[in-house]
Amino acid sequence: MATRTYVLPHFLLLLGVIPTVAGLHAAVAHPGEPATPGGALALSGGVALYLAGVSAARRALHLPIPRSRPIAVLLILATAAVPLPADVQLVTVTAVLMLLTPDRRALRSSR
Repeated sequence: MATRTYVLPHFLLLLGVIPTVAGLHAAVAHPGEPATPGGALALSGGVALYLAGVSAARRALHLPIPRSRPIAVLLILATAAVPLPADVQLVTVTAVLMLLTPDRRALRSSR
């Protein structure tokens, strides 16, 4: 149980953070320029992996996974497929996270 809960999901979290940082670096270093395919995929894929890791940890702990989480992952991954400037992709990913990732207080009250 401990391995399923604390080890495997945390690998997804770490695997999500590293490409997210690389994508953030690409977006901040070249604002206004079109995002490279690698930078766009790093940003959106990293955030999607992180959200998948959080969902995997919640599932291992038998906690509810918000229905908006898979939708957020798909929308974030879709930003890599659309040719956007790097800063616009960063703002779009941030907006999706803010709009579709539920507040912790809302999760607590749903139990």
